[in-house]
Amino acid sequence: SAGPRTLVTSDAEVELRGGWLGRLMGWLLIPLLRILLPNPFAKLKYWIEEGRPYEGKASKLPVPSAVC
Repeated sequence: SAGPRTLVTSDAEVELRGGWLGRLMGWLLIPLLRILLPNPFAKLKYWIEEGRPYEGKASKLPVPSAVC
């Protein structure tokens, strides 16, 4: 057994308007957002495991597993 675990779930929904142009922009934004936005759960995982908030950049932390 790996010991106690915490399950965190998050949902987000984005609605782009503008017909076919909006859909095209949505497909272009997906890879860009993956690069630009840090993984918010990396800092949460650090806080849970270490008992204190992480002071550095989230991009310096390993990406936590998203598989249950």
